[in-house]
Amino acid sequence: MTAYLSAPVDPAPELRMYCFHHAGGGPSLFQGWQRALASEAQVLPVLLPGRDRRIREPRFTDIDQLIQDLDRELAPSLEQPYVLFGHSMGALIAHRLAAHRSATGGRLPEAVFLSGCRPPHLPSGLPPADKVSEAELVSWLKEVGGLPDELLGSPDWLALLLPILIDDLTLCASTAKRPVTRLPCPVHVFGGDADPLAGSHELSAWRAHSSAEFTLTMCSGGHFYLKDSPDPLLAILRKGLSRYRSPQRGRS
Repeated sequence: MTAYLSAPVDPAPELRMYCFHHAGGGPSLFQGWQRALASEAQVLPVLLPGRDRRIREPRFTDIDQLIQDLDRELAPSLEQPYVLFGHSMGALIAHRLAAHRSATGGRLPEAVFLSGCRPPHLPSGLPPADKVSEAELVSWLKEVGGLPDELLGSPDWLALLLPILIDDLTLCASTAKRPVTRLPCPVHVFGGDADPLAGSHELSAWRAHSSAEFTLTMCSGGHFYLKDSPDPLLAILRKGLSRYRSPQRGRS
């Protein structure tokens, strides 16, 4: 089993859903998703290096290097129907992985689900990791609701978190100024209606990155709407995933 996954890939499900977390985060963002979506897909949260049980591994700060490693490690399980979901930084990763597989002739996802993130051809709205102080990063985390106040006030926790966040923001910056990549698969975009990082106008710009179906759905909440109030998004995903299960699409 690849280090990117904490659970074995089940050969039985008709559809797999690979989920990519936000900058500074981990797979716990998707806690409870398997239970909520089990009737439609196997949910497989992806753990990037340099955090949680992979804390001793070097982190990627260049998205192309990460995508090459992800594609190599996940390739065997991407030969069956799958979709990609990514939130914030994870949306950039999911999009680039789909674009990479399109360019190299790999099996494409049935659909890509992107959340809380501007497309890479727009200014990211994220703080530049090489130009902000740790105090400014802590202030930014408070603004976007990334962590509760009790953790943000813990020096030990911040000493662990901030290097991860800085590397992840560097990775996000490595996606900038890329040409628009039009994916030949459906792109479904979600966001919080009070998200200071990605409003409906910015999210709608993902339309340029798909030559197939595009949808935009706004949910109630801020940047972490999917964590604070997950049920509305999960209900939408449950309905959406049912479209992409292989028996209904007649695909193997």
